[in-house]
Amino acid sequence: MIIRIKELILSLVDRNPFLRNLVCLHKQSQNKSFIEEINRRKELSIFDYKALSQELKEYPLFYISDCNYYGLYCSLLQYCGLKFEDLSLRQRHYFYIEHGLVLGRFVNTYNVKKAKAVTTFGRNRQQNINRAVPSAQSVGIGPYIHYCDSLLSDTILEDLKEQLGRVLLVIPSHSIASLKADFDEDLFLSSIKSKMADYDTILVCLYWKDIDNGADEFYLRQGFKVTTAGHRDDLNFLPRLKSLLLLATEVYSNSVGTHVPYCLTLNVPIKIFNQEINYQKIQDFQVNKLVLEDQTNVLSAAMEKTAILEALENNDLEALDHYFGLNSLKSPQEISNLIMALK
Repeated sequence: MIIRIKELILSLVDRNPFLRNLVCLHKQSQNKSFIEEINRRKELSIFDYKALSQELKEYPLFYISDCNYYGLYCSLLQYCGLKFEDLSLRQRHYFYIEHGLVLGRFVNTYNVKKAKAVTTFGRNRQQNINRAVPSAQSVGIGPYIHYCDSLLSDTILEDLKEQLGRVLLVIPSHSIASLKADFDEDLFLSSIKSKMADYDTILVCLYWKDIDNGADEFYLRQGFKVTTAGHRDDLNFLPRLKSLLLLATEVYSNSVGTHVPYCLTLNVPIKIFNQEINYQKIQDFQVNKLVLEDQTNVLSAAMEKTAILEALENNDLEALDHYFGLNSLKSPQEISNLIMALK
């Protein structure tokens, strides 16, 4: 009975822009120090990873959750010269940004159906989204890293490059709040060590949840430096990640994730160490079951991963564009038109 009442309330909120806005304002009122904390973290060193990865209480500027992750919607607004205050309630709360690279047929239909405009990377995801929700009419805008500035200035980046020398930026497969990434760390470490002679600094970029899980200790014991792009809800996550990628001589990873198209967009060399990654359930969410147990999604995700690895190996730009939307990047005016079209 309680679950049914909750579903009814959510259904009412979903249908009304004023109620969507009210929900956001209520949650913001529970975390009035959020913007001050974001500005404080903006000034922290990229090596102060413990402080940067500390939990942040939710502060939804936008009703659809993905728009708040990594500062994505804020980055788009800054890119096209719009301010939050310029947006109507529909432009704030009916816009959906698929928050990163997604492999497989799975589509978060609940979020897509809540939106009047949907953005993703490339044609492959557009096809999957439009297949799942024909009314969605998603738009590919390419890798989101294009739409933000580096958090660190050119001068600071040059100083860091001089201090660090040639940098191998390692990005391990990461956990999320409800799933813990599990892989053979020693095997991955051996592959990293096989590359060490060509670099002055091994810099490991960990996701905030893996720092919370204690993953940093493994890499610190090897004498590596550890960093992070910050907490998922940090509005400067994407700009900080851009700074880290621009520091890298090469990026090295054991997963095909959002960082792959980001590197390609920034012309940063990237290599993938292909190893098995398993995920342990921390919380039993329906979405996790659909992603990890639905065989249609599992098989399609595996096929897409294989295709991407082959495309990277062969420098197949057409295939990479199909998955990542490398040629779908929009101008400031085009992004502004996409947002302001929501009436």
